[in-house]
Formats: sequence, C-alpha cells, structure tokens
Amino acid sequence: MLFSTGLFKKIIIADTFAKAADWGFLNVGIMGSMDAMIVMSAYTFQIYFDFSGYSDMAVGLAAMFNIEIPCNFNAPYRSDSIIEFWKRWHITLTQFLRKYIYYPLGGSRKGKVRTYLNVFIVFLVSGIWHGANWTFIVWGMIHGIASIFNRIFNRVWNKIWGWMRWTFTFIFLCFTWMIFRAESLRQVKEYFATIFGELKFYVSHELASCFVLPEVDLFMYAFKIHDYDLTNYVIMVLALLAAFGIILRVKPYAQKEFQPKVSNLLGAVVCLIWSVLSLADNSVFIYFGF
Repeated sequence: MLFSTGLFKKIIIADTFAKAADWGFLNVGIMGSMDAMIVMSAYTFQIYFDFSGYSDMAVGLAAMFNIEIPCNFNAPYRSDSIIEFWKRWHITLTQFLRKYIYYPLGGSRKGKVRTYLNVFIVFLVSGIWHGANWTFIVWGMIHGIASIFNRIFNRVWNKIWGWMRWTFTFIFLCFTWMIFRAESLRQVKEYFATIFGELKFYVSHELASCFVLPEVDLFMYAFKIHDYDLTNYVIMVLALLAAFGIILRVKPYAQKEFQPKVSNLLGAVVCLIWSVLSLADNSVFIYFGF
C-alpha cells in the first residue's frame, strides 16, 4: 500500500505539477503575475509529492524485505514555523546534519550567539549539499536566517493566531522554493519581478493545459466535449485545490498505523494500476540530481 501510494504521488500528482513548473521556468519572460503565482504553487507541490512519494516507495520496498528504514516526511506543509518545518521535512537529512555538523560545533551548549551561528552553518551546509550553485547556497542561508529569527522571537511568534502563522510559513516556503528551483540568481530576480510587477489575472492557456492528464483528454474525446479551454482552467483549479486538500487533511503514514481494510486494498490497487499505466520514460525524481 505504501509503495503504491508513493508511486501515485510521483507519477500522477508530482509529474503533473512538474509540467506546469517546467513551463513556467522556460517562459519567465512572457509570464503574467498570475501565471507566476500558479507556477510557484505548482513547484511547491511538485517537490513535496515527488520527494515524499520517492520516500514512501523506499520505505514500502524495504518493508517488503522486512527491513525498516525511518520515515522521511511528516506533513511538513502543515507546519506553522520554519523550525517545525525542518522537523517534518527531509527528516533523515536534518538528523544527519544535526548529528555530524550541529552537535560537533557545540550545538546549543555554548550560548545563544554561538547557537545561532551553528544553526546558520548547518543551513549553509545544507544549501551547499544540494549543489554547487548560488541559488542553493542563498536558499540555505535564507532558511538559516529565518530559523534564527524564529528562535529569537519564538515567544512573540507563538502568540500570533495559528492560521496566520501557517499562512506566513507556507508563503515563505513557496517563495524560497523558487530560489531553489531557479537556474540562476538572475532568473530569481526576473521571476520575483514578474510576481510583484503589474497584476494580471489572466492565466496562459499553455499553463492551464499542463494540468490536463491524458486520461482526461480521452474522457473529453469520448464524450465529445469540445470546450477545451474552459475545461483546462477548471482542471487546473481542481488540481491545485486537491493538492491543498491532501497536504492539509490527509494523515501521513507517519501518524497512523496500517489497517488491513478492504478500502486500503482497493485504494492501493487503483493507485498501483493507474500509476503503472501512466509511467513515462521522462519521469525523473527531483532528488536524483543531488
């Protein structure tokens, strides 16, 4: 079941959002502000479902051989602070950096200033670990600075309404993922200039069509639905809403025990068959690049 749902996350969900993200970063110069915001959301979902699906598949495959490997994700987009996010996202890397970088540097045992410096170094190393590109280094530095401020103003932060803390945290993650995804800092500048430039509510037809699965095209052809433009926009909105629903409402396996129920069996079978039938040669895991 875990392998099947992980494969579904990757093939059906992540790869669909990947088409939108790839289109956006190939057309930064011609996008409108609404296009840019949708592309930002698409990549935010892509990197989660891609890497979370990959991790679920790894844990599931290991379990088939009676090998237990640790959980790597625990609903990270439900976090209401950067500190909590890094306790839930890529858990194994966080544990590795804590054990081999943070603790040897002294951890939090040598005063607040040294603790903040150690935190910054850990995130800087995390950025460098992802690749020899200034975008990764800047991304790591920004998260390090945000984590330090989160620690300094933790009491004040916790007095803010929960929904507001979550909103600020999620928006911060979305914008920093754009730095992570960009090819260069110049492209980051162009992308943010598009978002904060003239507000255009129009969404490009090419972007909307990226969200349409081949199965949907077949369905539309079979039932002679000819208004493709409107259908594409509806599917785009539904895809984004469904992704939000999954990250906010669906309980991850890390928070529940497996129950051998008929519903779980049917769900696993549907996910596995649908994903296998949709496999494509160009389906590549994001983290294979690191």
